[in-house]
Formats: sequence, structure tokens, C-alpha cells
Amino acid sequence: MAAVLGGVSEPGLFGVILRYRRTMFGMFAGGAAGAVLSGLLGVVVYPGGGATNFLIALQYMQGGTQNLICMLIGAACAIVVACVVTMMFGFTKEELGETEAQAEVDAVVPGTMDY
Repeated sequence: MAAVLGGVSEPGLFGVILRYRRTMFGMFAGGAAGAVLSGLLGVVVYPGGGATNFLIALQYMQGGTQNLICMLIGAACAIVVACVVTMMFGFTKEELGETEAQAEVDAVVPGTMDY
């Protein structure tokens, strides 16, 4: 959410990608798939505001509606491929078990936390 809304990707980078290094392969595969599909669809980006959040779509609007739709298709492809590859290869069973155990420890029962 921080990257989409505010353009700040460091929480995801340091919180997930550097902790679970194999998740980078999902990111690489998703970016490559989205870039190839966008290139095949003829997407053109126009220099503009330099936004790093959801407003980056404004840089594609100058090419018309078709350019924007093709960009959205390429972005959706990148997200889906990254998610699938990360879920298939990004985590070991030990890491997933560790995460679930930590979540149980971190769970707060309503009414028991001192304010």
C-alpha cells in the first residue's frame, strides 16, 4: 500500500524482499512478463510529472485511451505473474511456519492490551 499510494517502496523492500530473498525472483519474473507484454502491445510512456505512485498512469494518458488500457493490461500481467511465481517459489515451508507462529504470538486478544 505504501508503494501504491505514496510511492514509497522501502517498507516492502526491507520488510519482505530482503528477509525472504527468493521473493525477488517473483518480482523479476513479474516485471519481465509485464514489460514484454507491454512492449508487444505497443505501450508508450511520455515523460511528465515523474510520479512513483498510482498517478504514474497520467504519463500513459497522452497516448490515448488504447495506450492506457494496454498499460493497465501489462501492469495486471506483471502483478499476477509476480504473485504466482512468489507463491510457488518464494517461501519455504519453514519460513511459512515461522511466519504463522509469529502471527500467533503477535495476536492481541481484545480487551487484554494495556493502553
